[in-house]
Amino acid sequence: LVAHAYVERAAAFPALCDFAGAWETKFITTSHARLEHTSLPGASGGAVSAWHITFEPARFSTFKMVEPYPDWAGYQGLRLVARSELDHPIDLVLRIHDRHHDERYSDRFNRSLTFLPGINEFIIPLAEVRSAPEGREMDLSAIRRLSLFAVAPKESFSLYLLELGLN
Repeated sequence: LVAHAYVERAAAFPALCDFAGAWETKFITTSHARLEHTSLPGASGGAVSAWHITFEPARFSTFKMVEPYPDWAGYQGLRLVARSELDHPIDLVLRIHDRHHDERYSDRFNRSLTFLPGINEFIIPLAEVRSAPEGREMDLSAIRRLSLFAVAPKESFSLYLLELGLN
């Protein structure tokens, strides 16, 4: 099953999630958050697959891709599309690190993203990811983890992750 998950992950790339297969569950985990695969009504009447992520009160409430497809070299940006049903903005942190990460905060990419009510699209230039670690360049051919987390949320809230991939 694990070998099949790696084959499916490679076939979906440059999408980091394709929201269609069980393979993703081998690479996604949460901490103080709940995750559910769901379908949302689409604009043209069809269903759109998504991850429904519920972030819970904790010091850090996290959605993690452990071992996303590792080789991001040759791509320009990371695209993340999510829908918030909150009636106010919420800040989450996007974290990316490579296999050389030494666990220091300054040795990874960290970006605060403000999610507004409704659909949100973020495009993160990979040049910024590459230059994020202090004193070195991130190895874009050896990405190890991508996380989206809330810092000390006071109450539970949820987002629908609709797209996550490279362009």
